[in-house]
Amino acid sequence: MAVVREMSETSYYHITVRGVGQMPIFEDDVDRLFYLKLLRKISAEERTRIIAWALMGNHVHLVIDMMRDEMPTRLMRRLDTTYAMYFQRKTDHVGHVFQGDFWSGPIVTDEQLLATVDYVHRNPERARISSREEYRWSSYREYVGESWITDTRTVLELFGSVGAFVAYRGTSDCVVRHIRRVSIDDAQALQLALEAVGVQTADELRASGELGLKEACVSLREAGISERQTSRVLGVGRKLVHRLLNERTRGSDPLVR
Repeated sequence: MAVVREMSETSYYHITVRGVGQMPIFEDDVDRLFYLKLLRKISAEERTRIIAWALMGNHVHLVIDMMRDEMPTRLMRRLDTTYAMYFQRKTDHVGHVFQGDFWSGPIVTDEQLLATVDYVHRNPERARISSREEYRWSSYREYVGESWITDTRTVLELFGSVGAFVAYRGTSDCVVRHIRRVSIDDAQALQLALEAVGVQTADELRASGELGLKEACVSLREAGISERQTSRVLGVGRKLVHRLLNERTRGSDPLVR
């Protein structure tokens, strides 16, 4: 079934791609460098600005500016197809590399743009891997150092200085909640959960396993949503929600390195 996408009024998008079945899409730094070089090449050819990025073990976050009234479909399909062919040849992988089509969400305000960039850069911290400052595979170091793939001008101009950028924390770690609401109904909560995990449907979210469900549960808790409503929205037992939110961290996830 074709994915229905919402076009951004500003041409800015937050994009997520995931490995099929939560499997890793990068085996080593050679793979990560190949992906970044490919991203730089294809984005230049498609006249698209890369605003932020983070490469995790089994997924990628991108913030892009299409710079025109056009969806990012062609850009992402070129990127995903070319990288998948490389990964299959290198690893003798048989079958799909990515889990279905990519997820994309429009970014419509400056506040949301800053919160989204912050969210992307803090992914290693959320995954209990490392601080954003120490993590090599995100655009954070380009913002505080020298840029080679990321166009940092817009975000740094909005902050006014690198120091303000470093000191910033989004009003909420949940990207879509750039404006705090008093209450969120079930439909809004489900959309928050889907976008936090980077999937399109509730069935895909439940199929993402406990890693995906935990990410969704944490995001909803940060949005002020109760365990009872989270259970109802995600279609899982309340005991599972409580356990995912309260279990002690067992070290970094082997699939997200």
